[in-house]
Amino acid sequence: YLFWTYEIRFFIMFIMPSKEIPIVGWLHEKLQTYVHKRLKRHVRKVVKDPAVAEKLTPSYPMGCKRVTPSDSYLQSFNKENVHLVTDSIKEFTDKGIKTMDEKFHDLEVIIYATGFDLLGSVNAFEVSGVDGKSLTEDHSDEPRAYYGVSHHLCPNYFML
Repeated sequence: YLFWTYEIRFFIMFIMPSKEIPIVGWLHEKLQTYVHKRLKRHVRKVVKDPAVAEKLTPSYPMGCKRVTPSDSYLQSFNKENVHLVTDSIKEFTDKGIKTMDEKFHDLEVIIYATGFDLLGSVNAFEVSGVDGKSLTEDHSDEPRAYYGVSHHLCPNYFML
């Protein structure tokens, strides 16, 4: 039940527009605008620093990138030991990162997230299955996986 509840919300927000049925396209646009306004308001309400809130507020329509489903993500930016740095990276060192403005950021952990390219990530390197067939061949333009984690040709290969 819970799975389908989330799936139908995805359909309504991101897939529903239709040029053949104008009322559906109109409804989709209204829903998307409403959700985006609520999201912006929520970010401004939760994140205390207006400059940080602005950086965390999406400038693109809902659905262009994945929404972070967390009750604590935005609140974490109110902590003194959490800093949002959006400057370009100049250099990685063994102690952290130097940004283009020559500031050094001492770090214990670096999460390097550059975006999401489904086909690029699935076919990033050659993987051959139990019958010698490559996953790239099997996927072609439409990747498939069991529960989104494993593939029937590669039982010991897991992807997220």
